[in-house]
Amino acid sequence: MDFKEITLGDIAVLLGLIAAFWAFLKMVKEIKKPREDKDKKIEADLKDHKDTLNKHENILNDHTVKLEKIDSSLDLISSDIKESSEYTKESDDLIKAALCSMQRQSLLNECEKCIKNGFATLEQKETITSQYDSYHALGGNSFITKLYEQMMDLPLSKGE
Repeated sequence: MDFKEITLGDIAVLLGLIAAFWAFLKMVKEIKKPREDKDKKIEADLKDHKDTLNKHENILNDHTVKLEKIDSSLDLISSDIKESSEYTKESDDLIKAALCSMQRQSLLNECEKCIKNGFATLEQKETITSQYDSYHALGGNSFITKLYEQMMDLPLSKGE
């Protein structure tokens, strides 16, 4: 193509095409701008969400550590309570055995005394019955039961 043959009309068409292309590029840039702004906003929001999530994870980790410490403390407390309970049960059993033995001896002495006398007062029978009930509640055996029944069969003293 020879540049001498280019007319003013050709130049005008070429300038028109360049202007149209330039306008098209500008329009594409304007269309992309809101999308880029929206993408930047989404990226900023995503970063904020990640930061918030990290804060919550840190809080959760702190609470988990605290709960593990509490759980460990509760295990120690539970172990101490169990040990104390076992000690208390052993102590209670020893006290119960001692009381039972004392009741047995007292019943034995009182019943034999009444049997030897051949009678019992109403007060003696009531006292011995109360001791007998206590003795059996503590786990007393049948030897005292036979002695108790013999004493209860005795007549009341002559004054009563």
